[in-house]
Parts: sequence; structure tokens; C-alpha cells
Amino acid sequence: MIITTLTTLVGPGLAQNAISKRPGTTVIVYDDFHKGGGYTLADYDAKWSTNTLGEMAIADTRQFDNHSLSISATPFRTGKDSSVSDNTKYLAVSKRVFAVPQIGSITVSMDIAAETPGTVKGRVVHGTCANLRVERHGTTFVVPLVGNSRQRYSVLRFTRKPLVIPRGSTVTWTMRDTFEIHTVTFTSGEKPPEFVVPEPQPKGPPKVLLNPKALTPTTATQYDGSGYINSGMLFPPGNPGKLPSSFSLTFTKPGRYEYWCLIHADVGQRSAIIVE
Repeated sequence: MIITTLTTLVGPGLAQNAISKRPGTTVIVYDDFHKGGGYTLADYDAKWSTNTLGEMAIADTRQFDNHSLSISATPFRTGKDSSVSDNTKYLAVSKRVFAVPQIGSITVSMDIAAETPGTVKGRVVHGTCANLRVERHGTTFVVPLVGNSRQRYSVLRFTRKPLVIPRGSTVTWTMRDTFEIHTVTFTSGEKPPEFVVPEPQPKGPPKVLLNPKALTPTTATQYDGSGYINSGMLFPPGNPGKLPSSFSLTFTKPGRYEYWCLIHADVGQRSAIIVE
């Protein structure tokens, strides 16, 4: 990844672009990774606080050249490279505080270019992340939800491909994920409800609330492709409160039925059941 001219702040004017000649506008280039005689890691550390070094603790590949910072971080080699934590080695916080103007705005800008070296077009390696194998026990199909709290990852997928089952079969989604929570939600073609919803307030910003429709389990145990079916939140197995960690549904009508995890719908946790 290459970052150039990071954090350009504009204020207090209402400018949308960093135009220093515009009246009332101040342009501050906090860091362009350049210094006479050479910009070094010591110069970077003087301006930025890094959240975690991640792989950089093994082999620090940060380099500064031509007004840019470049980082090479392949292959993944540390425990931090899992789930949402795999990008923290790229994050840094400015050590300088910038005052917000009473009137006007602040614009923060940066230029980032990312490359994936060594990519082989068309090459797919299966089974390197987790075991998403569906288990069959007679007319019951068990779909595991996979994750590991010690290794800090959760596989935000149900199955690798749509699950094909005979009519009258039961599918049980069971939590083997100790790191995250999930839902299993069928909307019969409707847009899935948001997991969080804003509640306007008379003054100030809105409150952000969990959507009751996403939290509340429905009572139906069979599905014919109509209506709204929701497991409610499924919790890690063996949780102290003995909260639900599995959900079962029997399919009575042939068809293709898409379903979602409402908690992770924004990152694409969805799949489908094909009933024959």
C-alpha cells in the first residue's frame, strides 16, 4: 500500500477543495513524508501513533520515498491478521490536535493506492480459512457458523455455495463461532431490516438503537417461502446465560430461498437454500 500527502486540513472556510487562495481558507499539510536530507521512520514516529505494528514487528517494511509512505505486508504472519484486525497495522493517529472552527468546516484528504502482488488470475484455494462443511444426518442438515475467539476471527459466511436439500428437510444452523454473534433471517424477497436504526432527538444527534425486528425471534418452525422468519441473535456455544446458539427450520415447498445474517449483512453474510 502506498499513501501520499496524508491529512490535508482545510478550514474555516466552506471550501470543498484545498484552494489556499480562497478567502477565509487555511491549508495545512500535516505530513507529506518528505524532508530535506531524507524522511525517516523517526520523523514518522514524531507525528503518528501506531495502534499496533502487526507484521511490522516481524519485518518493518515501511519506506518513504518521493513524498510517499509505502508498506508491504504479505504474506500474513501474525495473530493480528485475522477478521477485522488485519488492517490495524496500517492505522496511525495524528499526534497533533486540530481545532474545529466555530464557523465553516474541516476537510481531511489523503491519497491511497493499494496493490496485491503475486496474484494469479483464476487461482482459487479452497479450505484455507475454515471448515464450512455442511453435515447431513438423515433429513437434517447442519450448517456450522465458524469462528474462534482465541485466534480472533469469525468467518462471515454460511456456506460456500447454496445448500441443496429435499423438500421436507430440516436445516439447523449451529454456532461454532466463539468470537461473534449472528442471525439467520429469511425475508421472502424483501429488503432485510437494518440491525441498527437511528432515533431522531429534539436536540442534538440521533440515538442509535438496535432494531427490535432484527433482535426478536419469530415462532415459525416451517417455511414455505413466504413471510418473515428470524432466529433472533445466536450466541457462542456454552455462553453463561444459556442464550440460543442454534436455529432450525423445516422447508415444505420447493424453491430457492435467500437468507441473511442481519448483523453482518453489510459485509455480505448471506446464502441460499434450494429445496427440490
